[in-house]
Amino acid sequence: MINSANIGLKVSGYTLLFVVMLLLACPVLGQPTNKKQLLQDNKIERLKLLYKSTKSDTSRVKILNQLYKELISSEPLQAKKYAEEALNISEKLNYFLGIAKSSDNVGNVYYDQGAYLQALEYYHKSLKFKEKLGNKIQVSKAYNKLANTYVRKGDQKSGREFYEKSLKLSQDIGYNKGVITTLTNLGSYYNSVTDYEKALEYHLKAIQVEGLDDKKVLAYNYNRIGDLYLRKSDYSLALRYYRQELLVARTDGDDVEMQKAYRGISEVYAKRNDYQKAYEYYQLFAQTKELITQRKSKEKIKEIQSLFDAQKKQNLTEILLLTQNQKIKDDRIAQRNKLLGVVAFAFVAVLTLAFFFYRNNVRTQRINQLLEKKSKELEENSTELKRQIQQNIAKEEAINRQKRTLEQALDEIERKNKNITASINYAKRIQESMLPFSEEITRHLPEHFIFFKPRDIVSGDFYYFTTKNGKIIIAEVDCTGHGVPGAIMSMLGNDYLNQIINLQGITSPDQVLNELHKNIRTTLKQDETENRDGMDIALIVIDPETRTLEFAGASSPLTLMQNGEMDILLSSELPIGGFQKDKERVFTKHTVSFAEPTTFYVFSDGFQDQFGGPRGRRFAKKKLRKLLFEIHEKPMVEQKKMLDNTLKDWMYDPKHKREHKQIDDILVIGVHLG
Repeated sequence: MINSANIGLKVSGYTLLFVVMLLLACPVLGQPTNKKQLLQDNKIERLKLLYKSTKSDTSRVKILNQLYKELISSEPLQAKKYAEEALNISEKLNYFLGIAKSSDNVGNVYYDQGAYLQALEYYHKSLKFKEKLGNKIQVSKAYNKLANTYVRKGDQKSGREFYEKSLKLSQDIGYNKGVITTLTNLGSYYNSVTDYEKALEYHLKAIQVEGLDDKKVLAYNYNRIGDLYLRKSDYSLALRYYRQELLVARTDGDDVEMQKAYRGISEVYAKRNDYQKAYEYYQLFAQTKELITQRKSKEKIKEIQSLFDAQKKQNLTEILLLTQNQKIKDDRIAQRNKLLGVVAFAFVAVLTLAFFFYRNNVRTQRINQLLEKKSKELEENSTELKRQIQQNIAKEEAINRQKRTLEQALDEIERKNKNITASINYAKRIQESMLPFSEEITRHLPEHFIFFKPRDIVSGDFYYFTTKNGKIIIAEVDCTGHGVPGAIMSMLGNDYLNQIINLQGITSPDQVLNELHKNIRTTLKQDETENRDGMDIALIVIDPETRTLEFAGASSPLTLMQNGEMDILLSSELPIGGFQKDKERVFTKHTVSFAEPTTFYVFSDGFQDQFGGPRGRRFAKKKLRKLLFEIHEKPMVEQKKMLDNTLKDWMYDPKHKREHKQIDDILVIGVHLG
């Protein structure tokens, strides 16, 4: 007889054999992918692996600082974590070099974020340990870095002190590169605080240091010297240094400095009234600027192309992975089919007895059903794979079409923008040449300021200055509109003021305004057309001999400070030009003695109408006059700075962390008569 227990044991044995053979036939399941190997090829990943395997703490500090260096441009917050970890380890070890380097790195992150107080804390710590190490070159660099940070923070005094420390130490140890860097920074510092003579002195010293082989620094100093001589109206020296900047920039292939040199030379010739050469160099400036823009555009397009290629490569990789996975599935099914065939053969060989034939047949049917099911799944997977491939091809074609469309649109926009901007910039130069020289105003009115901020490149506000028959004449003018339309009106107003005062010899302010009103209405044909353009104006005539000033205004009053009190001299409520229903427009003249110290202000409506503050409201005329009264006894240069800082603070929106947009041209004129 056949023992059923023995048969059960045999069946279990063959089942176990089947499982073992199946596992041996599918070793792919146990193999690792090559992703880890690919990650190890990446420099950052290699540093991370090296950090984990390194036992030396000082080596770990160096690796962490290297990770900071690799990540600072792409992931600054992660870079900061590595620098902080390096600092913690260094402090535990009392490792001076590590503390100095790591503190510097953490400070750099805070500096880039604009958190200057925190940056200073870490820079001071770095300086302390650099001094302990005795590396005087590094100490000099640390002084310079602290100076830059203090200046950015607004602590000008501390910034200057550290610049001077850096300069002295660099000179003492013969570190000429440090000397050049600090002299250049001191020049920029004094330029920022409007001490132009000091700024010129330090920039001139910088170019005289031996061993100045950094072309970029040399060209920068030449440019600043040229700017400062241009400000002094010393056009010969300005032209000389701009040309030296151009020579260095050409030798070094530095198109940015070439652009700045062309612009400076063009400005010099414009100031000399040599408009042909001014235009020629402005064209060179515009061409160089266009080349720089084209290069940046190409770099941007190259970056977009790289992103597109990466996406394309990723899509292809996904397709290849899908195909590879499908092939693996096919191989596994084929291997499984072979194994199932072997097992089926083994079962048929072992279970030849009729008693087990039926059971074996049932099992074979079940296996066939399973294989059929797997075959259908394979077919469905194959269909899905084809569909995904087609979708990816369609996506790639759509991306290509979008890319071509975007490139065409970008080229067209940039071309139009360049042409428009170039034209407006040239118009700006023409408008600026119309404005009086600062040196001329200062010669006649030593204590004054002009706070002038056009909303766009060109302005509808302008200021006027001249002298006639021993009298000093100054005006604040706000034309209808801003930008190009306002600028055209401003040039028209300036020409008529010159004609009325300098050619016709009219100096009484009310009569000047009467003549100006008639000329504007006649030129714009306002009786025949619907044109209503005009201008608000405050005109002041100062007689130094009689120590009196005369004022007349059109929709622009004069604010007067005498004996600690403020007075408002009202103007006509109607502007120059525009609709006129009365037979003749009358402008009232006011006469004021300045036998005692007197300060007066005139301003357009740009400052008072600017939106800002915590509630996004207008600054308001009342608030502006209150501010002027509070500061009127301070030096005029300081008053101008306070107006500028007040406006910046007002325009900043702390809630949304952004600045309100400037809505109009801004002009404020202040004059102190002793």
